[in-house]
Amino acid sequence: MMSLSGKVFLQYYIEEPNVTINSIPSIKCMDDLEANEKERVSQQQKSLGPEGLSNCEKEINECIEFNEKNMDEVEDIIEELPSPTIGEGISFHPLHTNKDRMDQGLITHEIESDFVRFYFTFDTDHLSTEDKALLGVYAKLFCDTALLHGGKEVPYEDAIKLKEQLLLNASIFVGGAEIESFTEIVLMLFKFSVEDKDQCKELIKNLICNKIFTEDRVTTAVNKMMSVISVKLRKASSVLSAISTVTRFSGSCKSSRNLFSELSLLESFKNDIPALVKKLEKLQNDLFRGNKIILHITSSKKIFEDHFSDKELTSLINLYHLSKANIPTRLPSSFKRQNSNPEQLLKVVSTDESSYLILTHTIDVSYNHPDYVAVSLFAEYVGQLEGLLWKKIRGQGFAYSYDLHNGPASGSLIFYLGRATNVSKGYLAAKETIDNIVKENELEETQIETAKGALACGIIQKYETPSGSAITNIINIHRDLPILHDTDTLAKIVQTGQAELLEACKKYFQPIFGGNANIVVCCPTNKKEEIVDDLAGLGLKVKIIDDVEKYFQYLNNSENGSEMKHSMETV
Repeated sequence: MMSLSGKVFLQYYIEEPNVTINSIPSIKCMDDLEANEKERVSQQQKSLGPEGLSNCEKEINECIEFNEKNMDEVEDIIEELPSPTIGEGISFHPLHTNKDRMDQGLITHEIESDFVRFYFTFDTDHLSTEDKALLGVYAKLFCDTALLHGGKEVPYEDAIKLKEQLLLNASIFVGGAEIESFTEIVLMLFKFSVEDKDQCKELIKNLICNKIFTEDRVTTAVNKMMSVISVKLRKASSVLSAISTVTRFSGSCKSSRNLFSELSLLESFKNDIPALVKKLEKLQNDLFRGNKIILHITSSKKIFEDHFSDKELTSLINLYHLSKANIPTRLPSSFKRQNSNPEQLLKVVSTDESSYLILTHTIDVSYNHPDYVAVSLFAEYVGQLEGLLWKKIRGQGFAYSYDLHNGPASGSLIFYLGRATNVSKGYLAAKETIDNIVKENELEETQIETAKGALACGIIQKYETPSGSAITNIINIHRDLPILHDTDTLAKIVQTGQAELLEACKKYFQPIFGGNANIVVCCPTNKKEEIVDDLAGLGLKVKIIDDVEKYFQYLNNSENGSEMKHSMETV
């Protein structure tokens, strides 16, 4: 019998007539807003007059001068504070990794936990570009479609109930934060109580390789994804990331799954869902190959002793068809475009009011490079809160957010400006900051110690929990790094001094603003001409992208030796 609340819910939310409104951005409204903004600025300049503008400039300069005052008293207090020794007195969670069965595709990690976690890593180097682009749809349907389980088809509603009944967590990550820069690896995580082990291990296998892609669930997933992507494409930051990634990398999962290509692919299948179903079935079969899978199991020593005997581990190897596997260690830098010269690109995003800039410069200083710590530490030094870049960029109002960091996985130094009012002045402020450091050849010791603490803290935070320690260890294994790599890094941070930082600045950071780096700018329509002219004054020859998809097509064709003209205007 339906409860009263259930009837009310049906009455007001299901059975009642409803109207759905789909809002589409107006081109006329965009043009009107741009014209009104220009008129507003013009009228404000006229009303202020030369004297008013001069007073405004004076007031701003006074504020900047006040923000840049040398706070001697504060600095004296900071210098009096005791400086703890980095890395000492830290008790890391106990962690023991057993690689005895690594040649069979299985690695175990003993941690302090009452639960069992299965981490499956699937390499994607054998997938086609289209299959990599479809990984987003596959991930969307990961636990949201029918299932073949117990020899019969389980409808998706019952499959969800079964999953929630047995599994504490079931997640899939195609690149992204959970596995950091491993864009070429699909990670699946399953967490459960050891008492449910026998039921869970069979359910897990079926969730991985026995999903039934019904047309109604695929249609729903496609519509949701298209809606989300359409929203993202109206944000300049999302467009910026997509263009920068594809410009630098070819054939990787991340570049194949850029917003433009993914939306185009979904649109091509929108009216032919049966064809998409077949593609997804093939992708599921191709992904689940024994020589491409590594299974990491984490739990407590007692649980391993009581529930994961050698016989049980062998049964898991057989159940998941694990075999001798090469640990995938390829980073995004493996997919760098070989034939593309650094370019400065601009794309107008009329639906966003702010400007964004991303600069990438190849340095190939990876995790095991001798200069890795010095480069990472200098980036932390120059970019820290209330530091040099903060004062020159945010302090003067050129951009709300900024970033300068080493990208060891992508083999690049990356400079970023977000929600900028003036990207060219923000770029110039960063360039002058680095040039001044080289010229003065001196750094603040107090800020060096602060940067060391911040960099060390970022490393230590990854080990805050037992599960965090385990996933960090798994990541290092896939990077082909020793288990004690982060501990060694902490020691190197302590040992790195001003001389190494200044050398890193001259060798790696100063060249990135020399005009020979990839730069992508996204801005509103009314800023386009101003930005192009300003960057040209800094020696940067900007190309305007009119059609992003055609530009991507041009990149792929030019890399294959084709001479297809693309929709770009050289300014």
